[in-house]
This record gives sequence, C-alpha cells and structure tokens, in this order.
Amino acid sequence: MRVAFLATGFPDYSVEAASALARRADVMLLGDRNQLARDSESCKRQAFAQSGRLRGFRQDKLPYRIMSCATVVSELVRFRPHAVIVHEHAHPHIAWIHRQIARLSRSLLIVHDPVPHAGRDGTLAVRNARCILEERAAASGFLVHGAYCARMLAQQGQIGERTILSIPHGPVLRPSLPAIQTYPQRALMFGRMEAYKGLELLLAAFRVIKERGIECELRLAGGGPALDPLKAEFLALGNCTIRSDFVPRDDAIAEFSNAGFVVAPYSEATQSGVVAAAFANGRPVIATAVGGLPDFVIHNRNGLLVPPHDPLALADAIQAIIEDRALLARLSAGAAASAAMEMSWDRFADIILDHIAGWDGLKG
Repeated sequence: MRVAFLATGFPDYSVEAASALARRADVMLLGDRNQLARDSESCKRQAFAQSGRLRGFRQDKLPYRIMSCATVVSELVRFRPHAVIVHEHAHPHIAWIHRQIARLSRSLLIVHDPVPHAGRDGTLAVRNARCILEERAAASGFLVHGAYCARMLAQQGQIGERTILSIPHGPVLRPSLPAIQTYPQRALMFGRMEAYKGLELLLAAFRVIKERGIECELRLAGGGPALDPLKAEFLALGNCTIRSDFVPRDDAIAEFSNAGFVVAPYSEATQSGVVAAAFANGRPVIATAVGGLPDFVIHNRNGLLVPPHDPLALADAIQAIIEDRALLARLSAGAAASAAMEMSWDRFADIILDHIAGWDGLKG
C-alpha cells in the first residue's frame, strides 16, 4: 500500500505519524522543509530522506507557496498513492492542493479543530472560511482526536455519509530518554497564549496558592496576545518565570522535562497537543473539564480535572499534587502509560491503514 503524508504544518506530529505508517506501508512524506528541520525528530526525518521518500517545499513567502503547489502535485502524480493524509488549514494555497489531491487519490483529512477557537484562530477561520469548506468537500474521510471532536465535526453538517475516524492524538515532543522528575514543584503552562487558554483563571489560582504559603513555581513558555496584558501581574507573584516567544522543539522538550506537571486551565478546548506532549514526557496534566480535554486527561489516572472558571478548585488541585509526592508519582506513571498505550503512534497507524484498506477498489 502506498500512502502519502502531506505535512503543511504540525511537523513533529507529521514525522511521528508518517514514521509509524511507514512500518506497515510504503510512505512518502511531503513537508515544509523549514518546519521539519526546526521542529521534528531528526533521526526519523533523516530515515525518510535516506529512503528517498522525503520531499520538501517552502511556504514562508507567496512565490514559495505557489511553487509548493506544483511540487506536491508533481510528486503525487509520480508516487501514485492509494491515499493521501492531509492536515486541515485555513489557507488558500493549501485548499488548492486539496482540490488537486481529490483528482488524484482518496484523502483522509485531519481536522484538529472542528470549530475554531476564540482569538486569532477564529479570525483566520472566518477570513478563510471558504478554504475550510473546500478542504472538507475534497476529503474522502476525516480524522479527529477524541469523541468530543468527532461530535463537533459531525454537527457541522458538511460530512454526509463520509467516515469520521476518532483516534487519540499521538505523543509529540518526545525526549530521547525518559525525563527525571527534578523539579516536582514546578507547574508549566506551555503553548500559544490565546484568549481561550484561561490565563486569568491561572493567575487567580496562583494568587490563592501564594496566599496559602504553598511553595510552587510557575513557568509560562510560549507567546501570544492573551499573555501580554497579564505579564506584569504574573511576574508580581514572585514565583513565576516567563518565556514569551516561539519555543523550538528541543527547548520545548526541556521545558516539559524541567516541570513537575502541566496546567491546562482552558475555557474551551478541542484536542490538545500540549496534553500529548506532557504525557510523552511523563508529566501529568491538571486541566479544566471542558471540550475534548476529558477525552484524554483521566481524573486520578494521568492527571486531575477541575471545573472551569473555578480558581479555588484549580488551586486545590495544584496544592494536592505539590504536597502529595505519591500522588504526583502515580499520575506521572499514568501519563507515561497513556502515551505508550492508547495514544501510541503504532495504534494510530494501524487504525488508519486498516481503514484505507477497506476503501472499495484498493489493492495493497
């Protein structure tokens, strides 16, 4: 079976997924070369390059986007895949590529966010709503991460009789060796700091933590418009450090390795690459019980769930994991087990390839 994986974004995810697929099928990886070089696991990426199954392109400027369209289509014509796996993006040149793929092969569209988040994601989605509609219209089937996302996508009314596969988000930002629990009292909030990420809730909870005299460090790693107006207030806590820029892959792994646990105080959520990265590093997650987070953060197994918009409940959960080292150890082991078992990339690949093999007329 020949499968093409088009990595127009999500580089670490794409390389991990394509590598797992390549253990069972003939896989070509086509991706943004700058993103792949900066933010994917080098050994797996080099394995594709050495096998002759890696094709790169650029998307950082308009002329390169036009060239990327020609590169992708020509490589797919040459490779003749039985199926192409593609990410959904609200960008015109990617929508054009999706329309061409529909003429060449069947495709499985990875929909990370069936409904756009508030903030910049929502603005981009509204501006390029036609692109999303075209990409979904061109797809033969859909892949989402979790039951919540599957329900949300089905409710959009654009799917018809096409299948929606629900598979857990695989572990990303995996360290080369298991991370030692060096800083158990450090909480990490990681990723793009957008309106829905719940920074106000986190600030309120850590004010409670400070009032209670609990020794807990807070690390914020990642930039975004929601952080800028609150940065001074976080720093005024006295136990908070901030890195407010883009965090490349190796630095991101270090951030997770140097944390005892991860906080996700979101006001809304679909799937979460941050949760997948936390579990990949054996770090439990304290999350609000919103959207798709409870699909993966299982209370008292690999993390703790708290009600949304409740700073006292969030502070209580942080205090519990700080003061009970046995709880932290048990949840950390549960996080690592989730990454290795139900979230494994091999399981991801098995489900996808079995689905593709069931498409009418496909010969392996």
